[in-house]
Amino acid sequence: MVKILSSTTLQPRHLKLLLWGETATRKTESILRYFPDVLLIDTEGNAAQCVGMPEIPEFLLAQTKDVHEVIQIVDEVAAGRHRFPDGRPVQTLAIDSISVLWAIRKDARSLVAEQRSQRWGKSAEEATMTQLDWSMAKRPLLRLNTRLANCPIKFVIYTARLQDRYQDDPKQRDRLVKVGEGPDALRGLEYDMNLALRMRTSPDGQWECQVTKVQGALGQQLPLGKTLKRFPAEEILRHTGQLTGKAGAEQDVAELVEVTAKRELAEERAAYASAGRGPRPVSSKESALDLFYTAAANLGYRAADGSIDRTRIHDTLKAGGYKSFKPENVGDMLSFLREASPVAG
Repeated sequence: MVKILSSTTLQPRHLKLLLWGETATRKTESILRYFPDVLLIDTEGNAAQCVGMPEIPEFLLAQTKDVHEVIQIVDEVAAGRHRFPDGRPVQTLAIDSISVLWAIRKDARSLVAEQRSQRWGKSAEEATMTQLDWSMAKRPLLRLNTRLANCPIKFVIYTARLQDRYQDDPKQRDRLVKVGEGPDALRGLEYDMNLALRMRTSPDGQWECQVTKVQGALGQQLPLGKTLKRFPAEEILRHTGQLTGKAGAEQDVAELVEVTAKRELAEERAAYASAGRGPRPVSSKESALDLFYTAAANLGYRAADGSIDRTRIHDTLKAGGYKSFKPENVGDMLSFLREASPVAG
């Protein structure tokens, strides 16, 4: 049952932040200096430069460029398996930087596209990444975002490098023009953040940061577009409290689809029995397969007449390396279908 809460009793459950900008603009240092009980997942190998600074307290450090290992660390921190030597829990989990993880995922899928091109007798230079390649590149990073959205850690922080943004020149179709700058990360990451700060050096050589995304009441202290000459640690720490209950936006979609499918399948069988035909006997694998197809249909895999589009399901899974149906793989297969389907999002 959904828990109904009064807004007067709530505080933010946790805060998701994005610190982005040019190199050497104190992104890593600000995390370690201002946030409590930090576990830093260092993908760039720069954390050691902050060791020995008296203004930076003790922090925990993990070094990896593998997004799957990052997800494992997040799960372990959420379960309380990693603590400071004196028993303190982790209150801040930072990924420094998401740009490295995204670059590796893109490179991996680009290599897949090159190998696929060579199998068709084409050169690596002729390879192009398909929509499925991009979906596969994003898949583990989207899973990581879901984990971080649902975890009980109070402060979740990404850092990202700066990248220029371009679009086609309307006057010259074969030419690109720069239209701005943004974080070098999975497209849309900013939408998942509660607060985003662009960190930079001003024309007069002074450090500053600008609010490029803010949500809710925090915007009263840190309005969108505001430029600050100091890191807004006090405003951020004062804002964050603890929210009990899981908001609808934080629910895992794949898990919700499976639960919904189970409920609807049970209702169908109950209706079958009430019609006097008795319960239809099914094997455990058949039951799991029915559940899987229903869940896939709820993700958008339906034909024009509304029936389950089994052909598209089969073709999509085959392209993703799934050769046969196994009940223990249902969760992963549904997650894959969700990312591969333009309808599912």
